[in-house]
Amino acid sequence: MKKKKSTKAIIVLIILGILVWILFGFIIWNIYSSLTRAETERPFPDGLPDQEIVFMPYDPFYSHGVTRKTVGFVNVDGNQRELFHFWIAGGSAINRPKHFSTYANEPKWSMNGDSLAFYIRDVAPTIRLVDEQGYMHGKECEDISIQGFGFDGRGNIVAWISRRNIFFEEYDIEVGEEENLLIIYDLEACQIIDLFTVPIPDNYWLSGLSISEDSLLICTIKEVVEYAYQQSIRQYSIFIYDLETGESQTIPGLYPSLSDDGSLLAYYGYSGEIRIRDMKSNDDKFLKWVHEIGDFYEFVSRPGWSPDNQWLVYNTHDGKIFKIDVITGEETYLTDGYTPDWK
Repeated sequence: MKKKKSTKAIIVLIILGILVWILFGFIIWNIYSSLTRAETERPFPDGLPDQEIVFMPYDPFYSHGVTRKTVGFVNVDGNQRELFHFWIAGGSAINRPKHFSTYANEPKWSMNGDSLAFYIRDVAPTIRLVDEQGYMHGKECEDISIQGFGFDGRGNIVAWISRRNIFFEEYDIEVGEEENLLIIYDLEACQIIDLFTVPIPDNYWLSGLSISEDSLLICTIKEVVEYAYQQSIRQYSIFIYDLETGESQTIPGLYPSLSDDGSLLAYYGYSGEIRIRDMKSNDDKFLKWVHEIGDFYEFVSRPGWSPDNQWLVYNTHDGKIFKIDVITGEETYLTDGYTPDWK
């Protein structure tokens, strides 16, 4: 009896030893990869794909330091789909929806569709931009630590700047406690073009950022309004701010998406429905209920407008991408994935 027990113990120890060695080998491989693997210079060798919709597919692959990024493209009919894998610095560039932070994984087309950008969450969160020829830019700009980004009408990056940035010293900028700093900059040249202070308190979550051609800024804001039972209670709204006049307003909702011409705003209401707002008349209409509330905040990303303002593309909480006609409500399934944006 004792002999059988000792044999079982030896087998268990051997199995545990093998598992420890496998784990040790995996850690060593990750460290070696981080030190030797270079960031991909040209992730799209033939230039940016022709498919109009970019999205993030689910990709569970993960490594520390330098990470595999996966970006997908699909056409508007859903019958042409391509995936591209490339290496990028930044441990949170992964496509893992259970660890989603929407603004951190959302790829965005520039307004004229000649470049693509995405956010990288790392020690100093930053951006990468891919030009029309498929080359990646931005690694040399890693001293620009941001909190969220978008494009302006000229193809420049617009971003909220973290208070840890060196810009506060270099540009002798004074930003009050009830303000945040917005910059417009050329990512390829790492050159600041313009700076704005915007009256949003620092405890707001500055995601879903976009700026129209007439300098109207749109973003989601989140404020911790109170604490109850050791948990924070958050209040979401959409902040609309005119950079030229300083006029502002807030509307209930989150994850806003402004059409390229600035005439329409698509966003989510608090019940998980897509709504559309006419920016001139302020008329607001219900389009479609999409999300269950329990999955809402983790898996939702802003809808993307088609160039003619007739369609929106969006993802469901279970990772299905659809386009929807904003007039008729007709829907078409395109592919599986998250955070789609339309060129």
